[in-house]
Amino acid sequence: MRRRQRVYVIVSVVAMAAGVFLLGSRAVVEWSHWQAHSAMTQRSFEKAVEHLLRAEKAAPNDADTQFRLARCHRMLGNFAEMMRCLKQARSGGFDAERLRREQLMAFAQTGDMRRVTPWLPELLSNPGEDGSEICEAVVSGYFVTWQISKAMSIIDAWKRDYPEDAQPHVSLARYYVQSGNLPGAVEAFETALELQPMRVKVRAELATILQQLHRYVESKSQYLQCLEIVPDDAEFLSGYASCLLETGDSDAARAYANRALAASPELIPALYLVGKLDLSMGDSEAALPRLEQAFKAMPYSPEIRYNYASALRNTGRMEEAQRHFDGLEKQQQE
Repeated sequence: MRRRQRVYVIVSVVAMAAGVFLLGSRAVVEWSHWQAHSAMTQRSFEKAVEHLLRAEKAAPNDADTQFRLARCHRMLGNFAEMMRCLKQARSGGFDAERLRREQLMAFAQTGDMRRVTPWLPELLSNPGEDGSEICEAVVSGYFVTWQISKAMSIIDAWKRDYPEDAQPHVSLARYYVQSGNLPGAVEAFETALELQPMRVKVRAELATILQQLHRYVESKSQYLQCLEIVPDDAEFLSGYASCLLETGDSDAARAYANRALAASPELIPALYLVGKLDLSMGDSEAALPRLEQAFKAMPYSPEIRYNYASALRNTGRMEEAQRHFDGLEKQQQE
């Protein structure tokens, strides 16, 4: 009898331990899914993958985790990983219709509209819970294949049906950038940020466009907001430094450019900025290696080439300098 009781106690303890383990694993999965959803809302798909891999470790066969991973990999352009995760989600019993839609979105996203077009009426009329994602993928495909009027038509419907979604405005802004309509891009980016103010990468894109339009005070404001969210981002530091230089604060520009180089020693815009500052202060020896590195990375930039040629001339390398000055003159004539 005692022996039977001992066996019962051991079985009960093992069962309780297994239950605690399963509950613990489920809690990890649910928490990781919540964190991944938050990251995906902010378009931080790399961070979302990190959270989902933690969920996968806790429950390797969870179909929902695999579907979420597939979507993140699609958005990151990792299509082999996307297909692997879709296969695992299918094996785990995930909704077959959503899996099919995800694969069609991948075709659309890459511009393979021939394979998507027969399914478009169904996709757009019965999007399920994937409506915004479908719009984004189809718009991307139309832009890739230069079917601009069709892309604009989808964007209009996307904005109408999902008025709180910033992404249609971001897609429109990026098209405007590519087509040279920078004022239009500014307006579309600003609308997107009104809807989702924490989209730091979008804010940085807006700051860059404002720089190109020589609206440096506005650009500085946008970069500062980026730095409030990500204080040590080298590109944001470098962009802010460039605006400071353009508005006459060379000391602060150097300080921020040096911070950018401390975070990313090979960052070309920061290297160029510090080299340009060295050159303006008469220290051509210090400027030359930085400007040379910047020129090698961006040989078609007239501004970089001019400053590099000036540093060469100031350090006595007259023949090399003249070649670059001649090249600049030829560039201007073309």
